[in-house]
Amino acid sequence: MAVIKNNRILKCLLMMAVSLLLVLSFSIGVSVSTNYDRQEADACITISQRLSVKTSYGKSSGNLSKPKGWKVGDPIDNLTKAGNEPSWSTVRARYWKNKAYYHADDYLESDLIRMRKGLPPIEPETGASMELHHINGRDIPNPHNIDNLMEVWPWEHAERDSNRHYTGPRPKGE
Repeated sequence: MAVIKNNRILKCLLMMAVSLLLVLSFSIGVSVSTNYDRQEADACITISQRLSVKTSYGKSSGNLSKPKGWKVGDPIDNLTKAGNEPSWSTVRARYWKNKAYYHADDYLESDLIRMRKGLPPIEPETGASMELHHINGRDIPNPHNIDNLMEVWPWEHAERDSNRHYTGPRPKGE
């Protein structure tokens, strides 16, 4: 068994172990609330930084360590309970559920009822449902990660995506 005599290396290893535990429990980053000073903490390259794991709303869980299962508030691209990549319809429903959970004050109650069921909000004038556009397409690794999605109305989607055709109603002034 090796004995570590250098305190800085020992502290970095401890910080990495704490970081790994935080990553495994799907927390964000490393909380430096111990006796270590900020400069020493910054000097350590943490496991969470290496894996680029971001698990808050608005971020992808990262391909290397996607957790299994999902509940409201979790990253929308988490694997299914069985460990499979979720379908687009599953990811889309997760997106709207999380949006209702984190941004309830931004929506009408009628939209929140829909969103909590995994359905998008409705544009009141046209009755059109909001859509999610894949910014960089679907032919990339982890295409359904939140950083690759943009909320758009159907007419906006058609303007951005040559494969999306929309001939329905538009709000006045569009």
